[in-house]
Amino acid sequence: MAMPKDTYLNAKNRIPAIDESKSDFSVLEIGKLRLDKSEVFGRLTTYFVSIAWVHRGKASLIGDTWQRHASVGEVLVADYGEIFSSHVSEDGTEVSYILIDGNRSKDLLQFFGIWPGVFPFEGFPQLWFQDVWENFHREGANARNLEVTKSMLINVGKEARRKIVDPSVFDVCAYIQKNFLNPQISVGYVIEELGLKRSTIIRSFKKTTGQSIGQYINLVRSQYCLKYIATESPTVTDLRGLFGESNANRFADWFRKMHGCSPIEYLKRAKSIDQARF
Repeated sequence: MAMPKDTYLNAKNRIPAIDESKSDFSVLEIGKLRLDKSEVFGRLTTYFVSIAWVHRGKASLIGDTWQRHASVGEVLVADYGEIFSSHVSEDGTEVSYILIDGNRSKDLLQFFGIWPGVFPFEGFPQLWFQDVWENFHREGANARNLEVTKSMLINVGKEARRKIVDPSVFDVCAYIQKNFLNPQISVGYVIEELGLKRSTIIRSFKKTTGQSIGQYINLVRSQYCLKYIATESPTVTDLRGLFGESNANRFADWFRKMHGCSPIEYLKRAKSIDQARF
């Protein structure tokens, strides 16, 4: 089906995909799009990191247990191994985006201090974006493209922290995103590690994010569980081992609270569904 005249997709991509065993990171695709209200992609499991700047309208990612909605002036970030569908909720939505793959792309966001979510941006990095665009298909340009792309990723985090009313909230999120697999992590542990005043940060975090620090820890852990299931085909024991949880019943109760079923039931369901891998 042809696109309506007022929509477009202008992209450059690397065909064929790289051998992931031989490259840490690589820019898979760069592009700009303008779309009317629609589902852009159906449910898929990604093998890349996606960074998308919204210039006009609204764009969304819809997962099984989460949603991300980005408006003008916001960056929409998706991680390797996440499962979601992509949507445009307003006519004339305009987005610039970059996709990054490679055998270390699973750790890319954590390395640069950002995470799957929605972040504000002060100004679109037009010069950096144009640099990657113009050099995309030049022989041997991948190393340069990666350096420029890394600068853009670092800038996303810096701008987000700068624009937030209380930068300590950003610091708490960043710390949890880097340390959520630590069996010792808790609200008190995070606050102590960052040297923050408990009553102040608890109040500020709730006001800024709409959830408590404890809820955020559980959310990050539960999303990682689903990502791990989608990409690694683990056993229940493997899942417990991720978080250093030796008590099977305690882990099952936590998983059921977060996902509405036991880990065994979820793993069976995941195996029975032939998930699209884009």
